[in-house]
Amino acid sequence: MAIIITLSAVSVPAFQSIRGGSTVNKAVADLSSTLEMARAYAMANRTYVRILLGDAPAANGQVLPVLVAQPIFSANGSAAGDMTDASVWPALSRPLVLQNLRIFDSLQGSLPVDTRNDVTPLGANVQGAVMSPLKRATAGLGLMDFTGVIQFSPTGEARVSFEEPARYIKIAIDQPASGSATSAMGKNPFILRLSGINGSIRILRAGEVAL
Repeated sequence: MAIIITLSAVSVPAFQSIRGGSTVNKAVADLSSTLEMARAYAMANRTYVRILLGDAPAANGQVLPVLVAQPIFSANGSAAGDMTDASVWPALSRPLVLQNLRIFDSLQGSLPVDTRNDVTPLGANVQGAVMSPLKRATAGLGLMDFTGVIQFSPTGEARVSFEEPARYIKIAIDQPASGSATSAMGKNPFILRLSGINGSIRILRAGEVAL
């Protein structure tokens, strides 16, 4: 008999506003817990869970830029199916929304952790086709463009590629420089380094991250 994890027991915050260094700690905790919840659900329910990552446009009083992490799961336990179809890949929880943060793959872990060979979720192809981007209706945000995905299998393996497993997956995040959507500010950078094999997460913070 499958073990069912209720979302009330592993609830993910629906919306989180991130402003300044003192609240980046909360962003780290919320994103880490979202990844851990996704892996636990996949293993307990023998299904596939994916975290879709993207930037949301200004809406509903939100301040740009906004990083969105939307967990979804396979309704039939298969890795196949159209991720834009909510009946095939329903939302596992409401999206985690982090204001004033974006993914910057250019950020790297410095000594003692070198992340240059880590894979990243942007442009992932877990279904054999590169996302370009994936458009999906998202609670509270309307139609969203998602450009990255991390998949957790029923065995707890994490990957971003259809072709091969990942040793480490890097999610590098920072506040953007003023007026730029492509440059990191370097004020509050952090990297979540996810093990593809066992899902463990290592957090690298300012001083361990090279801009």
